[in-house]
Amino acid sequence: MQLFLSYARADRPQAESLALRLRQAGITTWLDSDLVGGQEWWDKILEQLRSCDAVLAAMSKACIKSEACRSERRYAAALGKPILPLTLEPLSAGMLPGDVARIQAIDYSQPDEAAAFKLIGAIYALPKPKPLPDPLPQPPAVPESYLGDLGDRIASPKLDMDEQLAIMARLEDALAAATDPRDRQTVAELTGQMATRPDLFASTLRRVERLQAQLGTQQAPPKDKERRQRGGTGQRQQYQPPPQPPPQPQAPQSAAGASPHWPLAITSAILTFITIILCPIGIVALVSASRVGTSLSAGNVTAARKASSRVVIAFWVTIALWVLLVIISVAAQGNNPNNGTGLGIIGHSILR
Repeated sequence: MQLFLSYARADRPQAESLALRLRQAGITTWLDSDLVGGQEWWDKILEQLRSCDAVLAAMSKACIKSEACRSERRYAAALGKPILPLTLEPLSAGMLPGDVARIQAIDYSQPDEAAAFKLIGAIYALPKPKPLPDPLPQPPAVPESYLGDLGDRIASPKLDMDEQLAIMARLEDALAAATDPRDRQTVAELTGQMATRPDLFASTLRRVERLQAQLGTQQAPPKDKERRQRGGTGQRQQYQPPPQPPPQPQAPQSAAGASPHWPLAITSAILTFITIILCPIGIVALVSASRVGTSLSAGNVTAARKASSRVVIAFWVTIALWVLLVIISVAAQGNNPNNGTGLGIIGHSILR
């Protein structure tokens, strides 16, 4: 007994487990788990249908929607092959397609030993196949539900917007139905090929990026990423940023107001060093005066101006403090004429 197992891609794990159990029971079972698609893949399936003794149709919701499964059953029926349906999940009779609804289906939704024995008994009870008709019936075309022909279509020299969107719709449907890592890998590779086309329209590019994000294969776009826009020919158009006004040349900063004021700094230092207690102000004045030249040499006019301002401030603070001290000295002399001159009082009061 040579059996052809027809199944939907979404049911591949269950189909492979079923095929293994049948082989263990001595039933030669063929399924397309090692084929990837395309015309060569479809020709091999049709060849196996012609050479098998019976077709085991693994029915499920995915199988009911599968164009490939429908084409396999129709061609098997045209060849006169016995067809035995079994259900991989609970399905009411009204859900089954008309070509299998009239045949008693084997319930395999619970794949236990009892279901396996019942299935094997039904297989051996199938009638022997009739000789192949002559001439052979017209073979069905490659079903659109599979991805085998997409590689050739993606490699086409030119695709209009409708063709690009149709390819993306098939890739999205295939990913939604994929349960096998190999199917996801196939979708990822085909999507990557699609992303390299130079004539993608903007709407297609968005769907490519969204599908790559779902697959986890999206790469960060380069900074000079080219945007695709729909045009008369659909050719890639390089993204051009909006024009920016030319930068206005900046006038060189004037060094006016950035004088070191060395006379003021030296005066402040002398006056404050005499008083000792005010010497930090003189130090600030000298340091600030020296920083004016350093900042101007570095081209930092703003810092030079700030340092120059600190010199002036230090000078006037020094003058103000000396005036205050003179006033205090004069007042003290008025109260006590025996204390000497005002400057003596200042010197005595600060230096003692």
